[in-house]
Amino acid sequence: MKILVTGGAGYIGGTVAGLLVGRGHQATVFDNLSHGRRDLLPPGAEFVEGDLEDRSLIEGLFTAAKEQGKPFDSVLHFAALIEAGESMVRPEIFFRNNTASTLNLLEAMLSHGPRKVVFSSTAAVYGEPEDVPIPENARLQPTNVYGESKLLVEHMLRWFNQIHGLRYASLRYFNVAGAPEGPGGITRGEAHEPESTVMTTPPRTAPAFATIFTCRTWRRRICSRWERWRPGIR
Repeated sequence: MKILVTGGAGYIGGTVAGLLVGRGHQATVFDNLSHGRRDLLPPGAEFVEGDLEDRSLIEGLFTAAKEQGKPFDSVLHFAALIEAGESMVRPEIFFRNNTASTLNLLEAMLSHGPRKVVFSSTAAVYGEPEDVPIPENARLQPTNVYGESKLLVEHMLRWFNQIHGLRYASLRYFNVAGAPEGPGGITRGEAHEPESTVMTTPPRTAPAFATIFTCRTWRRRICSRWERWRPGIR
């Protein structure tokens, strides 16, 4: 399968792109490198530097793939701003980058791309949990702009599915931790500033609630989604 991985130069997106390549799939990483790192791009993945605000660039990518006879099969969408604290200071950049730019991606997919997407959402869409562990059908009541910017995308996906038949899955996870290993040892880890996840933050400032998934757990959950979309499987 040929997969477009937005945000594939980041921690989660890059790890998933590496897994795709390792399983024999063709992964194309699309990233503006605002927080990702070129030196952490997985070997064997094609890289396109660009921003999701540029809809024409995304459409051109999909069109070129079709003309070459190798259209994209699906999209894994990880590109986003993630700092909840910053979102309460500069809400406009989160709605522009996380919500409006995702709309650009979805419109480009409807015009020239695949009709299957896995969206990297967040458990922040639940806000303060009423029950722990949080059930998937818990009330959606984000308490920060970051969570709201992701929830708006989930609403768009639901309507795009109902009206356009776009197939999607939203992954609502908390902090992800772990370092994938290859034949030569650890291949990548999380490295961004500022650091706010519970695994790398001093105890006095660590978030009160956090669910930590091992790399094996969340990789399996992500990969299981797109593997169901192989040709002949519905």
